Amino acid sequence: MKQPLAFETLYNQERGERLHLPPPLDLLLGEFRMPLESHPPYLIGNFVSTLDGVVSLDEAGHEGGGPISGFHPSDQALMGVLRAIADAIIVGSRTLHEEPTHKWTAEYIYPDLADTYQELRRSLGKSERPLNVLVSTSGNLDLSLNLFQEGTIPVLIVTSTEGEKRLHKQTIPPSVQIKACTSEGGMISASNILHAVQEKQSGTLYLTEGGPGMLTTFLRDGSLDELFLTLAPQLAGHMPGDTRPSIAMGHHFAPDQPLWSDLLSVKRVESHLFLRYAFRKR
Repeated sequence: MKQPLAFETLYNQERGERLHLPPPLDLLLGEFRMPLESHPPYLIGNFVSTLDGVVSLDEAGHEGGGPISGFHPSDQALMGVLRAIADAIIVGSRTLHEEPTHKWTAEYIYPDLADTYQELRRSLGKSERPLNVLVSTSGNLDLSLNLFQEGTIPVLIVTSTEGEKRLHKQTIPPSVQIKACTSEGGMISASNILHAVQEKQSGTLYLTEGGPGMLTTFLRDGSLDELFLTLAPQLAGHMPGDTRPSIAMGHHFAPDQPLWSDLLSVKRVESHLFLRYAFRKR
């Protein structure tokens, strides 16, 4: 893999305790702070966007954040750090459908730093791998996928009562747990998702990587504490009626309930900007 370049810090007001990163990551990121003793768990999001706000090209063979960032190694290395410090990683079912071979671990996204990520997890007293949480109201998931079958990553599926019935028509692998929650209008609330995760995985830090609908669920509830946003130096473009998703989809916040945030840090690698925002509590 192409080696990541070190981040240049342009502005830094990060909150929390300074992480004692292993040398390769310390050289890469420099000072990096995160709340480590948060109760309830601190929830962060991580997305990459084009200059015109597109987070997925929404075309076969071009899904996910890789084509948006240009598979930038520094972006992938930072994603690995966030996964390495997370107790649980929460994604929506569409994210899995778009990337069915994906596994939400640090070593999967950047294998060259696998040992370093594990060293970081051990130093923080984390389990070997974060709990992978799949949110699917319908329960329309293929449990024959490697994520479920290999048994090396603990998985929690948060679904509705109808979704649970659908899932139990398949054989449930030993590493997979299912939690049925009430749903309204085909959606499971942010509070129900987070309560389900906390029942299965104690911890102080959760990470969500999308998709945009999942992020919006947490934003509507005021549950998202921070957003890590990589701004890639490309324009994707839009057509009339375009379905290409932006960061927050499915709900209008402004002008009635605009979500304002405070800038915590700006880092740069080449022409990519790595932004970090803390949302103001409403």
